[in-house]
Amino acid sequence: MIFLQGWAHSPSLHFPAEYDLALPRRALTGGRPQMVLLLHGLGSGREEWIHSVRLETLTEEYGLALVLPEGRRSCFLDMREGPCWNAYLREDLIPALRRQLCLSDAPPAVIGLDSGALGALQLASNAGLFCAAIDPDSKSPFVRQPSRWPLETEWAGVFEGGEADWRKENFADVRGVVVGEPQLAKDFRNAFGLESWEERPAPGADLEQKLRLALNACRTAQLKETGKPRGEE
Repeated sequence: MIFLQGWAHSPSLHFPAEYDLALPRRALTGGRPQMVLLLHGLGSGREEWIHSVRLETLTEEYGLALVLPEGRRSCFLDMREGPCWNAYLREDLIPALRRQLCLSDAPPAVIGLDSGALGALQLASNAGLFCAAIDPDSKSPFVRQPSRWPLETEWAGVFEGGEADWRKENFADVRGVVVGEPQLAKDFRNAFGLESWEERPAPGADLEQKLRLALNACRTAQLKETGKPRGEE
């Protein structure tokens, strides 16, 4: 595995943002791996992934470029009175990585954990990407909790007056899968009209096992679209 740490210049955020990138070794010999973004949830950082899954094993096994953006305790949503994290992913980070690295021309996939599933869903809707949600939290981000939203104005900057952003019809064309605890998957699909999404139940499984299910779904979606496994470009 090739592990890189970098900073992305971001007009959307008005400050540079950190990210980690895990590339398979085959990228050194002409392989063009598929990009998959792993989004953490509220109150967490990219270490949520780093400390819970074996990045080297997954990167080499799946032949993927795994991107771990740092959202600084956000869940990668555009804030009305603060940083536009989703725009940063779509307009700044993904294009910058494409310019700097030899990656697949296929669209990235995005995987969101916990409340990061909301950021993943918003990005997938805006950019036409395949989306996977792992143990999605579709409720608590919409209710202010000081432990997750220390500043009330920050919380209001994301959700207050933005109810129309989360209507079911906004996500009718988004393709995706929900992985993990069955009740969380059911609540997420019902909340955002994702009845067409597949469910892959994994009660009691650890995060790496759930991430594998999500990556398998991403690979299946890519095969349906192009006829080529991820990374064989």
